[in-house]
Amino acid sequence: MTCSARIASFDDNSLVDGCNKCIICILCTSYTKGNREKTAMDANITLRDRRRMQTERDIQDAALALTYQHGFDGVTTEMIADAASISIRTFFNYYPNKEAAIVGPQAGFDDGLLADFGAMNGTLVDDFVSLVTAQFEISQPRKDVIQAIDKVLGANPALQAAFARSLEKMTDQLAAALQPRQPASSPQRFFLATVLMKAVAEGSIAWGHAEKMSVDDLITMIRELLGFLQLELSR
Repeated sequence: MTCSARIASFDDNSLVDGCNKCIICILCTSYTKGNREKTAMDANITLRDRRRMQTERDIQDAALALTYQHGFDGVTTEMIADAASISIRTFFNYYPNKEAAIVGPQAGFDDGLLADFGAMNGTLVDDFVSLVTAQFEISQPRKDVIQAIDKVLGANPALQAAFARSLEKMTDQLAAALQPRQPASSPQRFFLATVLMKAVAEGSIAWGHAEKMSVDDLITMIRELLGFLQLELSR
């Protein structure tokens, strides 16, 4: 059975509600087989880049499937490498340890997109939705991986700290990009960034477990969540 097939076979009863941290990580770094070349970044992506991205994903798929089956303590890097059909040396070329393989490719907004966001002068909600939309075009989020991470964390809650670091990194990036809007107050920038990322997280949870919900629907939900907050704060 392939790694992807093993992930697809996870028991739905083990889903973890509200797993914001892992959702953010997956949405920012995952690449879907066969779809990555369709993004706006196509001109800058070589065949070697695509192969590396796919190998990163294959290793994560294997790590998630094995961890769900055997528990974190029952999995070794050798087992992950074997399941991903790579050598142990190749494994360490991609990830330093099994925890990193479970988390997957390094999280973070694209630097160019953040620079564009920092230069925008529309409303905060409109500009942030534009940023997230462009990031999704690069990341090509996968529902099966989101669901698999939920399930692995349900059985291995100690891993949540690793995923929390992904969310923290992206929140810090966004807070820095908000500097033109809030030049004098770092705490205010971080607060805004936290609220914005929370909207993405909540929308991503719904999207990850809704079979018929598209990425466009997810973008609409994020905008609606932020619009709801604006409305309530204006009362």
